[in-house]
Amino acid sequence: MTKTAFKTMMNFYKISLTVLLVLVCASALTDEAQAQRKRREIKLEELQTPKEPTVSKGSTSLSAEALAKQLMKTPDAMLQAAVAGYQRESYAEAESLLTKYAALSVDEPLPRRELGNLMHAKSLAQLGRRDEAMRELGGLRLAFTTEDLRREADFDAAALEVQAGNVVIAAKGFASVVGSAWSPVEASIIKRKAAMYLSILAAAFLSTNDVKSLLPAVENKNLRALLLNELARKELAVAVPEQADSVVARLNMLIPDTMLQDTTIYAPYRAILSQTRSDAASLKKQTSIFRLGVVLPVTIDLFDGTENMSLGSMLLLGAMESAENYRKLATQMRLALFVKTAATPGDAVAAATALIEKDSVQMILGPAYSSHAVPVSQLCALKGVPMITPTATDDGVTKNMPMSFQLNPTHRARGKCIAQFLMETYGVKTVGIVAQDSTYGKQMAEGFREEVESKGGDIKLYAILPTGFKKFPNDVLKPLALRFHKLRGYPETKLDAIYIPMSSFESIAITLSQLKFYNITGRVVGSGDWHDAVLLKQYQQIQEKADSVIYAVDSDATIDSPETKRVADAYQQKWGGTPETNFWLGYDAVDFLAAAVLEKGIDERTKIADAIRNAPPIRTNHSEIFFNGGNVNVRMNIMRFAKGSIERLR
Repeated sequence: MTKTAFKTMMNFYKISLTVLLVLVCASALTDEAQAQRKRREIKLEELQTPKEPTVSKGSTSLSAEALAKQLMKTPDAMLQAAVAGYQRESYAEAESLLTKYAALSVDEPLPRRELGNLMHAKSLAQLGRRDEAMRELGGLRLAFTTEDLRREADFDAAALEVQAGNVVIAAKGFASVVGSAWSPVEASIIKRKAAMYLSILAAAFLSTNDVKSLLPAVENKNLRALLLNELARKELAVAVPEQADSVVARLNMLIPDTMLQDTTIYAPYRAILSQTRSDAASLKKQTSIFRLGVVLPVTIDLFDGTENMSLGSMLLLGAMESAENYRKLATQMRLALFVKTAATPGDAVAAATALIEKDSVQMILGPAYSSHAVPVSQLCALKGVPMITPTATDDGVTKNMPMSFQLNPTHRARGKCIAQFLMETYGVKTVGIVAQDSTYGKQMAEGFREEVESKGGDIKLYAILPTGFKKFPNDVLKPLALRFHKLRGYPETKLDAIYIPMSSFESIAITLSQLKFYNITGRVVGSGDWHDAVLLKQYQQIQEKADSVIYAVDSDATIDSPETKRVADAYQQKWGGTPETNFWLGYDAVDFLAAAVLEKGIDERTKIADAIRNAPPIRTNHSEIFFNGGNVNVRMNIMRFAKGSIERLR
């Protein structure tokens, strides 16, 4: 995609909802501008119910709704409104507007009409009308006059083929998007993403025979190298030392010396193939194999103009990369990944069952979502198979489940973690807790309270506020026995810490302003959702007496260690981009297992669970992991915001 075309496309994609609401400007906004909507300066008057904005037209005033109707009369405004609706996931609204736009846009510039057609197909797909979307894309791919739009239509068509279960067809489609000359040094987001999806398909969706049948259709040498590596990994996963000679011979045919010496193949990919051949050659020496089953919600999404991928896709890429790095250092025990995808809780249980009964895995990595992880945890308990989830936070995943583990602390554990740190580090004794009902913050508040009370602390204020509150209810502050003085207002009520595990920008702002109004002071303690320096600065301005804000966050993969930088550099070399947070969660899950289990040569299921439970604290890229004899990670990154910057305390 050319820079000019990409910029034009992104101008449509980044239309802000603010523009729609006010409807006085039709220019597109960047991601940072959209973020500034969230980060705008907080003013107390903003916390009141705003009046409906009006715009003058002659001698009369038009409401925003009336103005919207006026501006919607032009096809261009209708297209922009449709794209904005798509961006905020109002797909039915977007589809309706795009249908109207198609009827009114005969005289509009061709690039805009073609964009409207593509967005209509995308909207149909997002509404679950896959067959209609695929028919539209089939025609558009031939009709589009620009290469960029044709490539995006091909990408979306391939994604829909995955959803339809036509994975080999989808893989060929993504290979077509990548083209014959691509390498990771090329600055094309859509080609890079297509190559990554192709690698994911080979690992999680395609069988060995599928990959073999696909190879002749792939012209790009770099893509062929990636596919050959996945094919070799699949064969090595099921190989036994007795088959070493035949496996080595077969892989030497798949990956001949001429390929390793071919300088037209991207050098890092040749290095990957060389490592795979070395692994095959050492098959006789590695007397044991650790068979790790992976169950993740891997989804292949439509192109959105960014490098972002779904949670499951990034977790899998991270796990795969970590496994590759472990293999470089492995001496006795081999690591083999057996990957299955799961879109529903039922799929997850079926996938785990197949991995346990058919592939004889020693452990399950995943699932990612709590709704999937709870039933899989129950299955693993029945089968006596250990399970470790990198992201699920529901207490039910590990409650009374001694074989299951949670790398991501539960919400209750998060509250306990930050409370323990405050009491041990700052000697906190008197605290206030303000959270919202019907949110995970309530569970964090309960964990915080339990930890404080168990250590002899005093809960002076415990308020669980209703959703959408605008001020503190009258009964919330009764325990503090506040007395209002006509001249001096409320006297200062000083607490050691005030814990506010909220995620809503407005709710946090209201809470801080109410604490200020009632003159309740103390060290402000937030949650992981506060991990934004711009937001923290605004919160601190409301509560001026707070010299710093402390909070716990589950992931902080800053490139501040040689190992983290090495992994990030390797990712950049392999894919040409920067790893997302979810990549690190997948990477570190395998990295932790390597340190706690594999490097000790443990492969018996019961002993695996004991090794995880009793492992010493292990620092990974995104966080320290320590189960402390239990089955929920009790460590988080403790952060402090002071003097305009964020630092890690622990």
